Formats: sequence, C-alpha cells, structure tokens
Amino acid sequence: MKKAFLSALLTLAFFQNAHAVSITASFAKNAIDENKFFIDYINPHLTNFYTEEYFALYKEAVMLDFEANTLYLSGDYKKTVEKIVDSQKRLRTLYYDILTNRYEVDAAQMLKMSGPIILLSKDKKAEYFLRSGYEEKAKGEYQKKLGFGINKIMLAQKIKFYMSAIDFIIRAKRYAILALIESTIPLIDKSDYKSQTFAEALAAQQRIKPEKEISDYEKIKNELINNLNQKSLPSDFPFLLHHNDNYSRIHENKKSVLNEIGDTINATVKGFANSPGKTNTQDTTGDAKPDRTNNTGN
Repeated sequence: MKKAFLSALLTLAFFQNAHAVSITASFAKNAIDENKFFIDYINPHLTNFYTEEYFALYKEAVMLDFEANTLYLSGDYKKTVEKIVDSQKRLRTLYYDILTNRYEVDAAQMLKMSGPIILLSKDKKAEYFLRSGYEEKAKGEYQKKLGFGINKIMLAQKIKFYMSAIDFIIRAKRYAILALIESTIPLIDKSDYKSQTFAEALAAQQRIKPEKEISDYEKIKNELINNLNQKSLPSDFPFLLHHNDNYSRIHENKKSVLNEIGDTINATVKGFANSPGKTNTQDTTGDAKPDRTNNTGN
C-alpha cells in the first residue's frame, strides 16, 4: 500500500512539475514496464469482445507505447514519459468502457439468468455460488467507483483500479457459471454425496503415482459442453466464450488484437528500412482495420 501511495505521489509530482523535473532513465523504464502490463492484460479481453471503438483506442495506445520505447532508446526520457501518458489516456478510456459496457452488463445478465434456474433446482451449493457471484460483482463496482474518484491526472492509478474491478467481475461471472452447472447436476452424481468402499479408499492411499488431475478450466469447460449438448443451459448465450475469457484465454478462431497491431508495426518498420530515400517514419495509424464483421464475440 505504501509503495502504491509513493508511486501515486511521484506521478502527481511529475505532472505538476512537468517542465521542471528531470526525468531519469529509471523513471522512464518503470513507466514503460507498467504500461506494457496494462496493454498485455486487456489484450485477451479486448480480442474476445472486439468492437471497432475498442480497437481504435487500443491501437492508438499501442502505437504511442511503441513510440515511447523508440524515444527511450534515443535517450529522450522526458518525451518517452509524455508518450506513455498519452497511451495511458487511451487505455484509461478503454478500460472504463469495457468494464462498464461489457463486463458489468454481462455479469448482471449471467447472474440474473442463474436465479430462476437455481430457484427451481433448490440446490444449496448453487445458491451459495450465486450469492458469491453477486458479492464479487459488488466488489468490482466498488473498485470502479474508487478508480473513477481518483484525480484524472493519475492515469496509472485509475487503470489499476479498473483492472481490479474487471478481476472481481470476472470472478462474478465464474460463480454464475458454477452456479448454473451445479444446479444441473443430479443429486446422486454430486461429489459431496458419493461414498467410497474400504477397498477403494485403501487403493487410493497406496497409489504411488496419482493420476494427473484435470484443471479447473478443463473441468468447467467439459461440464459446459455436456450441458449445452443436453440442452440443460440456454443455447443462445456464449457460455464458452465467457469461460475462456474468465481465464484470460482468447476464444476459438479469434486472433490476438495485439499481435495484429504488432504485425502492422513490423511491416511498417521493415518497409521503411527497405525504402531508400525515406527520412520520416511512416504513419501507421491510418492502416486499414481487420475485417471482424463475423467475429464480434457476441
């Protein structure tokens, strides 16, 4: 907490004394590393829930970050930080928009969808998951409120609160999915009610090499697929997309937006290097956007 507060004070001091402060290489490097973390974190979520507006903001942020890294190599640390600030202005808007218009909306829909199904099943464990989901959603909304209340010049701190809010909302979506799955499992098949024979318990204790356990991600994915095949869950909702997103995985047949932007940057830089007589770096911000009309993630 003290470290975060000190970071906030240093950032505030920089903005208030932008022309008086001498920016060091270490300060600029820390700003670059922090911004890379912000860019990497949101990439799978933006890729999964792509819109043209999100893409435009993200591309501008990534391009500005690339310029900042170039300036850092040249030793112009003041301009490096200025470019990072410009990048974080776009990221702040992007984080807030995707949190408000996507994650909060989706979590509310998934939790609301779970309620009637769980009520009919009268499953206590499913009810517990549902309550936990609403608690996590409330925590996320509180983090968003804290971030919104921070001074607008403290961009990194705002983004961190929005990131924390997204994490809580993602947990809310996980609980919503767990609640739905739990409500569809027959009582006789629930692990809490299964018994073992003495021979089975003894064999389990004597097993030298226990079988490799399947991950939570795979368990939930398999349960979702089974329930969707059996039509136990609404077929018109993208549960598998949300499940992948809950684990920061890019959904099937989607290409990382960050990789696409990186390909554009690489092609531009190579084109510039191979073109004699060019004295200015080409502008990459006007490149055509990828065709994603059939890949919106909805």
